[in-house]
This record gives sequence, structure tokens and C-alpha cells, in this order.
Amino acid sequence: RRSSDLFPSHDTTIIPKRYVVGCDFAVTKKDSANRTSFTVGGLDVDGLGHIVDQYVDRWKTDEWLKLLFTIDKKWKPEFFVVEDGQIWKSVEPFIITEMMKRNHFLNFEVKVASKDKAIRGRTLQRRHNVGSMRFDMEAEWYKGYEHELLSFTGVTDALLDDQFDSTVYVSVCIVTGKQIGRAHV
Repeated sequence: RRSSDLFPSHDTTIIPKRYVVGCDFAVTKKDSANRTSFTVGGLDVDGLGHIVDQYVDRWKTDEWLKLLFTIDKKWKPEFFVVEDGQIWKSVEPFIITEMMKRNHFLNFEVKVASKDKAIRGRTLQRRHNVGSMRFDMEAEWYKGYEHELLSFTGVTDALLDDQFDSTVYVSVCIVTGKQIGRAHV
């Protein structure tokens, strides 16, 4: 299949007005380490999922912490989706401290993730298979994003899977309707 079959372009006439942000945190900046990834997405009036923005890099904790607030100001998401676990438990106090310091409060939805990434990604895969996801193919971030998602097989550990993980969290919220409704036109 061509990547254009899997990743249809954005129809800019129908863009969600309500968003969530999928988060995959990394707590080190080492070159060989995982990256922190934030995926912004929502659901339009026709029930199509849209990925409208993506941020990924090997940031220090204070760098991605600052970015959380920038994303919140730009997209005004209903919430940020995070995986419950050791990393979340270690960074949550810093996020709370920063929210108090800024008097800028973010909503978080904490999800218990399946250990099996292939199973975790099935909601995203199913939406793809029926053509119900849209992506901003003209965006600067898109080419690397597409490559990473197409490289993830679920059979072996992918070298890079951070954008996949953060996108799956958005996809799960779109499918379950957890606090994200369809956009109003």
C-alpha cells in the first residue's frame, strides 16, 4: 500500500475544535534514549480522527515541561493523556509544582497501558484500515512522523516508537469518547 492510502491528507474545511494531547515522556536527553513525544488530535463532526500537530525530541525534563504549557496555550486541549507508571509518578510532582508556579492548570487523564504495544495500537490500526484518520501531510513534522508510524510492526521492538505511543493515546480517546466529544461547527 502507498503511504497516502494509510495517511490521508487533512481536509482543512473540517477541523476539530476539541483536542486531546497524547504524551510519551522520556526523562533523559542521552542520544540513545527514548524521546518525549506529544501528539495533538481530535474528532470532527463526521467522526474522523485528526492529528493536527506533533512534537518530538530528546528534551531535558524542564524543556518538555515548558512545552506542555505552550501546547496548552496553542491548542487548548481538554486534557493530556499520560501512561500510568514509574515515569508519570516521577514527573507528576514537577508538573504540579510548575502549574502552581504559573497559575496555569492542565488536565491529565492517566491511563493504564497494556504492556503489549501491538495490542495497544489496535485502535489506531482499525481507524486507519477504514480510512477514518486524517493527518496534516503538509506539516513540517509529518514526514518523520509517517516514517515512524509505518516502521512500527508490533512484532519486534522498534528503534523509534515514541510518536506511535503518543498517537495511540489520542486514538484511544477518540475511540472511547473519553471526555472528547465531536467538534461543533
